[in-house]
Amino acid sequence: LVVTDEQYDNIVKTISKIRKNRKLYHFNIIGLLAVGFHKRIHTEYSFYCAEFVRYVLKEAGIEFSLPEIIKPEDFKTIESMQLIYKGKLKDYGNKRKTLVKDIVEASIRKTSFAK
Repeated sequence: LVVTDEQYDNIVKTISKIRKNRKLYHFNIIGLLAVGFHKRIHTEYSFYCAEFVRYVLKEAGIEFSLPEIIKPEDFKTIESMQLIYKGKLKDYGNKRKTLVKDIVEASIRKTSFAK
């Protein structure tokens, strides 16, 4: 997802705030189970994975139209979202450095062509 420097800083601030207060936060297992029934159950200081990502993006000022009852596949609907990895999470760690390098190089090529 392409973001501005300000949006990136807001993402970092939001995650840092949550990390600093991590004892307040917990995993929203009930909310995750409710998604299967197309219900939203949210309690303060709790998120399931997709809910957390949605919250961080919203706090960063990134505009999107995502449903309140969010599932990971809903992020595919964000127009500027690009898939950079598909596979098992356990294999991601081994490929992460190559992916980051490829992304940076592609970004440099786009910037070079834009000038």
